[in-house]
Amino acid sequence: MSEDQDLQQTRNEVKMHLRIGVALTVLILISIGIALIPFNTALHLVIGLGIAVVMATLVMAFFMHLKGEKKFVHWTMITAAFFFVILIALTLLAYFDYAGSATIFKF
Repeated sequence: MSEDQDLQQTRNEVKMHLRIGVALTVLILISIGIALIPFNTALHLVIGLGIAVVMATLVMAFFMHLKGEKKFVHWTMITAAFFFVILIALTLLAYFDYAGSATIFKF
């Protein structure tokens, strides 16, 4: 009985990984398609980063097995992401201070 349960569990995990793989492939194709549409730079940036965040979340949750981890691991990841956003914001502030104006964000 245990072998049957192990086999079924393995099949379910393979199906789930295939679904996540298909979702990642679709998101990559969407991001390529969005890049071909003539939006302004800021909109491309927002859409691209949104798709990248969704893809990174799928990879972390399922392929890195963070979905079933303890709360401490989740808070560690959230803290790391928070500091990453702060560092990117400081980098952009320094860049725009040096450049003199936010020329990349023309609306």
